[in-house]
Amino acid sequence: NEFSVCVCCTILCFSHFSQFHTALMNHQCGDVTMRVLEYETQRSQYRKEDIKRRIAQVQQLGDQATKEDRKLLAKDEKKYNMQINRQSKLMHVCLMALMNIAEEISVEKKMVNRKMVNVLTQIVLRDSEELLISALQFLKKLSVFEDNKDQMIAPEMLARLVHLSQHPNVNVALLALRVIYNLSFDANVRA
Repeated sequence: NEFSVCVCCTILCFSHFSQFHTALMNHQCGDVTMRVLEYETQRSQYRKEDIKRRIAQVQQLGDQATKEDRKLLAKDEKKYNMQINRQSKLMHVCLMALMNIAEEISVEKKMVNRKMVNVLTQIVLRDSEELLISALQFLKKLSVFEDNKDQMIAPEMLARLVHLSQHPNVNVALLALRVIYNLSFDANVRA
């Protein structure tokens, strides 16, 4: 995981300069970064289901759960939280690099064709403020186009955006409101 963070940070550093975008695209850095983001999103879902299953097993045992079972569950939860924090950092770096690379519309369309909106909607469900800000910035950028907007208007997504508009972090709240504003031009969303 540390190696992938270092590689993605290197790509992020180069992506800040538009002169390097062609070289990054020629060497498929955008594709690799997108694959890392997709993989980490899937891995996050798997880990979340796994920890929920473990918690349910211990709760099902109830009073029969031994001290060792509870201790093991606490250790697993701690490990899960550490993995989520590391994963959030990696995903944040990947999103920032992809957003920089997506300055060109053609590159942005490639990302959308690879279901970038779906990945972002899953990322918005997380709690890391840095990751939320990056995901909401990307969603705001993508929500300007009709095709992308149609993928974002799922009821769960709209409910999450409304919830995020009340977030204690002002940047998260403002970005959520901006995404909602861009989506509000659709009559179906306003209804």
